[in-house]
Amino acid sequence: MARDKRSLVNRRSFLPSQVKSVCETWPLLERLAYHQTTTHRLTFKEDVETYRKFGARAFGAWRFKVEDFGEFRAFDLLKERELTVSSLSWAGGFAYSDGEAYEAAVADAFDAVKMAQTLEASCLVVLPGTRGSYTVNHGRRMIIEALQRVGDVAGARGVQVALQPVDKTFAEDGCFLDSLDKMLDFLADCQHPQIGLNLDLFHLRNTPRLIERLPELLPWIRLVQLSDCRQHPTSAMDRCPLGVGILPVGELVEALEALGYRGFYDVPLMSTTSRNGNYAQVLQSTRQTFEELAGMR
Repeated sequence: MARDKRSLVNRRSFLPSQVKSVCETWPLLERLAYHQTTTHRLTFKEDVETYRKFGARAFGAWRFKVEDFGEFRAFDLLKERELTVSSLSWAGGFAYSDGEAYEAAVADAFDAVKMAQTLEASCLVVLPGTRGSYTVNHGRRMIIEALQRVGDVAGARGVQVALQPVDKTFAEDGCFLDSLDKMLDFLADCQHPQIGLNLDLFHLRNTPRLIERLPELLPWIRLVQLSDCRQHPTSAMDRCPLGVGILPVGELVEALEALGYRGFYDVPLMSTTSRNGNYAQVLQSTRQTFEELAGMR
């Protein structure tokens, strides 16, 4: 009970202002963003050409592909094709067993912030990691300190940070962000205006009354990630296309829009189906289903 009271106090003591997105005046369909992990086998340039072909105005970038292509070349290509980066994934993994690895992870996150700034990404998605070999309190302090340092650099460069939750089923031992309440505690303890939440429906699917809690979450949300899943997904990579599984995708979008959320909806379909399937079919289906589930048809 004491922990619950502390959590409520923390959440009330620091509440960020809702961040205005670059896409806040865009129509809903234009705020749908394909994610580069969906088209896993394509190159960065092929992704850009393919997304534009299927009507995208924005997409979620994957550092691996950006680094392979070159971030400045990527920026030039995006300007040429008039595409916006809705998010950049990932950085994090801060709690290691020695200081050198810890500093290396923080430095890597600084590099990711710089890349996000170069690409003019709406946010950087961060996976803080587990506590490693440390005690709970020590590991938590280390990760919060790292996030605050990253938040300071992100603030100086005009980049928002979105923390990634991990479903308890797939979380490693010592993971601090395997539930929504733990996530809110963590955000409150960070007390940093640049650090918010990636509302990933797949990883938060087991949260009781998630739709009802959206008003509480709205000030924290920096990004919404949508994908569907079956009754019993086998891994964090076992996502399904929108409308194929059991998740309340349409209900979530309608509720967020009614509350005034005007940010991006990333669709990362990290699964065997998307990796081995027909990308054109997956992207076209995603766009059509999003329209249907969001009540646009």
